[in-house]
Amino acid sequence: FLTHHEVAKLAGAIDPAYRALVLVLAYAGLRIGEAAALRPEHRLETRRELDVVQTVAWVKGHALLGPPKSRAGRRRIALPGPVWDELTAHVREHSTEGLFPGARRWDPPADTLSAAALQSGCGACRP
Repeated sequence: FLTHHEVAKLAGAIDPAYRALVLVLAYAGLRIGEAAALRPEHRLETRRELDVVQTVAWVKGHALLGPPKSRAGRRRIALPGPVWDELTAHVREHSTEGLFPGARRWDPPADTLSAAALQSGCGACRP
């Protein structure tokens, strides 16, 4: 796990299009498939929560959208204020069917948040 300081450094160093995704993954504890399946209507404005009701799985390069595997996988997650604010700004700037880049077509994680983007950002996290 990353510390708060390391998450902030990663979010600051990565391509700005991925900043909100990094923060949501870090502070909401979502899996990449859960984050990729989020849509604007899954943002519960009045409560500052995300409604996790579906997930994306990639099988042989094809995206399969469906419900979480278990009843416990369907949940609401409250986000810290600064993370919610970052996500709100992201949604205003990157208005798409999905909340995050690539999520509109449910692209595989390598296209949604590339290894190269993470590696360049993670370089900033190292002491």
